[in-house]
Amino acid sequence: MNDDHVSDNDIQQFVLQKDTLEDRVAKHMQLCEDCKRKAQLYAVLFEGVHSQPKPAFDFCLQDVVMTQLLQSKSEDRLDKLLVSSIMAISIILIGSNLYFFRNELIGAIYSITPILAYLVGITGVCMLLFLVLDLYGDFRMKVRMLDYN
Repeated sequence: MNDDHVSDNDIQQFVLQKDTLEDRVAKHMQLCEDCKRKAQLYAVLFEGVHSQPKPAFDFCLQDVVMTQLLQSKSEDRLDKLLVSSIMAISIILIGSNLYFFRNELIGAIYSITPILAYLVGITGVCMLLFLVLDLYGDFRMKVRMLDYN
């Protein structure tokens, strides 16, 4: 009876790859009955695992994936077209408002301190840009979640 047995990893290596064993493990496996029993159990377990049929789908996975990829590409084009249209309309509306009300806006800007006007303008543009990008990111994430569920 030996009190310091080899590890389970060494026993598994003994079962699977006897030629790469360390000498101490090989000697121990020849002498210890408990470890021999464990090795036999591992051999039966490995034989059962290897005898299992390899899993396979009962449909053509490539066809399913390719159809989803093609659908997502066309949906991405539609998304880009929609976003581009909304941005173009927004730019046209903002530009036309700035053009028609330019005298009033210029008068409002000159009536306050210039540095304050610049700070307010820059802050507003940055916040607007951040909010639009955040909303668009949330929208894309939700659309992707819907596509894969």
